[in-house]
Amino acid sequence: MHRTASADPFLSANVTDVSFACCKGLYGDGNEAGVAGFGRRDQSLPMQINKRAGLAPEFSYCLPSAAFFGRVSSYVYVVQPIGQLETLTEIPQTKLYYKMNGEYSFKVTNITIAGEVLKHPIMMGVSTTQKYTTLQAGVYEAFREQFRRAVDYEQTAMRKVAPFDTCFNTTYLYLRQPSPSVRLMGPIVGLLNEGEVSWSLLPETVLAWPKGSGSPLACMAFLKAKQKQMSVLGWF
Repeated sequence: MHRTASADPFLSANVTDVSFACCKGLYGDGNEAGVAGFGRRDQSLPMQINKRAGLAPEFSYCLPSAAFFGRVSSYVYVVQPIGQLETLTEIPQTKLYYKMNGEYSFKVTNITIAGEVLKHPIMMGVSTTQKYTTLQAGVYEAFREQFRRAVDYEQTAMRKVAPFDTCFNTTYLYLRQPSPSVRLMGPIVGLLNEGEVSWSLLPETVLAWPKGSGSPLACMAFLKAKQKQMSVLGWF
């Protein structure tokens, strides 16, 4: 593992005899070989790293799916596949609440879509095994309505692709500039969390591409939570 607290991000620490649980077929898309727990029991990954590498039994979970271990204030990671170094400092953080059953959650005071505010304060769980973010009924309907408005859904709607219920043609979302690059514009989803901490979810985590990135078809990568289940932030 890379020692992110070091001045040289390529310095590594060897952590041996780490246990993982089997999970094939239970989580993700079925291609995973195992799952790492992030709770506070002895077999959780942070606790194992604490015992074997001497790092503080703490972790930071960063979207879309990166984890950092130990007590650090800045983070360095390698962008794949080009190997570019990205340094993240002063990352907006919000408090995680821990339940005895091992679940984490945080407080969301407002959700914004393309600048429009949805005043729906909720407790949102955090999952490293659930792929797509789910929202409780009521919150989900309001979110979907505003999302569709942001992408001009009446004009851009395309046939639904399970498990999504809002799929559309993204051609108009691309802003072609004088340079050869093509940049995807909006819709940007934001979470205003406890302590006035704002997170922005970029289109790469808001949109799913069921037919591949070469297709103009994209879907809103949020799902409706099952009855009596809380909203959960997925790893996508």
